[in-house]
Amino acid sequence: MEINLKTENNKKILCRSILILFLGIIIGSFVNYVLYFNKPEGNIPQEKQENIARQPDKTSVAATGTEIAKQDDYLRRFKQCLAEKEYNNSLIIYQELYKDSAELSIKLQNYLFEYLATEPYDVKVFVLELYLEHFADDFAFIIKLAETYKKNNNFYQALVLFLQADIRNEAWLNWSDKQIYQLSHLVYSKNNNLDELLDLFIYLVQRYPSYSFYRFALAKIYLSLGYVEEAKSELFVLTDSNIYGNKAKRLLNSIINSDEQNNLEGFTVPLSKYGNHFTVSARASGIELKLLIDTGTTFTVLTSQTLAAIQKKHGLTKIGKVNLITANGEVVSNLYRIKSFFLGNYELKDLDVAESETDIDGLDGLLGMNALSNYNFFIDQADNLLSIIPK
Repeated sequence: MEINLKTENNKKILCRSILILFLGIIIGSFVNYVLYFNKPEGNIPQEKQENIARQPDKTSVAATGTEIAKQDDYLRRFKQCLAEKEYNNSLIIYQELYKDSAELSIKLQNYLFEYLATEPYDVKVFVLELYLEHFADDFAFIIKLAETYKKNNNFYQALVLFLQADIRNEAWLNWSDKQIYQLSHLVYSKNNNLDELLDLFIYLVQRYPSYSFYRFALAKIYLSLGYVEEAKSELFVLTDSNIYGNKAKRLLNSIINSDEQNNLEGFTVPLSKYGNHFTVSARASGIELKLLIDTGTTFTVLTSQTLAAIQKKHGLTKIGKVNLITANGEVVSNLYRIKSFFLGNYELKDLDVAESETDIDGLDGLLGMNALSNYNFFIDQADNLLSIIPK
């Protein structure tokens, strides 16, 4: 009986041990499962990491697609604006992209240039000038507009465009200086507007004082306008120039010899019949004048309109008032002094002229005795010549 009890107890102990072992296995398996699936990324097996890496970033893909669609929309709208000639709206689109997307703004610019290639000159100029108002330092727009000007022989506008470009890039400055030099030759040979040429070449000499051509051209412009002393000053500076020195010396000598010849030998000026009188051609500050010779008039008289034209060229100074005897009685007139006044090729310096506020029979004025009293002169009515000989 005692033996049987021991056997029964042993069975119970064995069952409990098996149950505990089974529970231990279950708990261990659970803990291992939890730990395995909560490992940090660094501990994930290499194969699993590679599988994760291969999976696309859906957010990134979506963003790229949106950006492409946005760019396509900008380009479509830009083309539509140009097609409908809504140039201001096309500029707005370009401005939106200029800072945000350099690549797309270049695409728009290239398309704009392709579009303008088939448009007439006035449209090209209008659109390019419109864009340059907002992108004044953009090389591409400056060059394209300058090329447009040049193809239409508007060399002056192209030159001014390069001169006004405020770009500090050294490579650009070297290149643009060459363009300016080439264009200045074209402007000088093609442009007949002496006012524009004078202002332009004064500026060029100030900006590029070592460029001999600019100074030589300025001297010749001064001569054309009758500013002989100013021309002499520029030519004296050029006498040491390797390129223009000899030309400057020859021109300077011709001016000096001409002055001496005029002072010693006198000269003749052709006249034109005007009823029972004669008219003579004169020149003041580059302005061509037709004057009636009136030996009974004390002062040379010019119309207000003529004086205003000379004043624009800074060729005269107001010095006071003077009493004039006219057909309508005595009047008070403004008195001016003209710096350089030419009869033919002969220069009368510091000539005083009175102002006539009314037209003088369609003429520019009257040539009075103050222009002739310092000379011996006579009118050859047979050959229509005015001869003037210094006293």
